[in-house]
Amino acid sequence: SFDSIFPLDKPVIFAFHGVPHLVEKLIFGRHGSNNFIVRGYNEEGTISTAFDMTVMNNIDRFHLVIDVCLSIEKQCKTVKEKTRWSAVYVKQEMEQMLIKHKKFINEFGVDMDEITSWKWDIE
Repeated sequence: SFDSIFPLDKPVIFAFHGVPHLVEKLIFGRHGSNNFIVRGYNEEGTISTAFDMTVMNNIDRFHLVIDVCLSIEKQCKTVKEKTRWSAVYVKQEMEQMLIKHKKFINEFGVDMDEITSWKWDIE
C-alpha cells in the first residue's frame, strides 16, 4: 500500500521529469502527502542550457540537495545534532553554487566547468 512505500514519518523528495501537478494529483488526500516535496518541469518560455533549465525548474542537483537539507533540519526527528548542523552548512554551500551558476551563465551563456566536466568518482 501507499503507506508502506512512503512511511508517514519520512520526508519524500520527488524529482519528476514532467509536470509536478501530475504527481501532486496522485498523492492528494493520502496519508503523509504533506511530507512530499515535488519538483518538475514548469514552462517559462525561455531558452538556455539543459542544466540551466533544470535550475529554473528547481530539479537540479543543488536544489535537490537543499530540499534534503531542509528536510533534515525540519522533519527528520531521529538524526543526530551533528548531522542537522552539517545540513545547514551543506545547504549554504548549495545556495552559493546557485549564485555562482547564475552569474556564470549570465556572463558566458554556458554551464560552469563544475557541471560540464563532472564525472562519477567511482573506481
